[in-house]
Amino acid sequence: MATNPNILISEESLEFLRVTVFSENEFGPTDPTSFPVFFAFRLRNTTAPLAFTPGQWTTNSQYFAKILVGPGVGGLTLAKGDYEVWLKIGAGTEIPVRQIGTLSLK
Repeated sequence: MATNPNILISEESLEFLRVTVFSENEFGPTDPTSFPVFFAFRLRNTTAPLAFTPGQWTTNSQYFAKILVGPGVGGLTLAKGDYEVWLKIGAGTEIPVRQIGTLSLK
């Protein structure tokens, strides 16, 4: 579904968090951009429920899900800390929800 390394940014940064998404069915690779995409950020070492926020799609030769993170217009503001990053795609019959990496705000 998606891959993303662990990311470290300043809490003052306003930028898109972008992850590569791989999608396929029984016939091979597919375009996932017709499905809604969501991100959730949960503080590490907690069991809080996931609260999903809508993301966006962007493409070039690959498919990317993205969300604007940080203080400022349109950004999802998070407090300093270490977060699990989760991605959810409303893909019809399947609705995959997977942890795709971590985000540390310092």
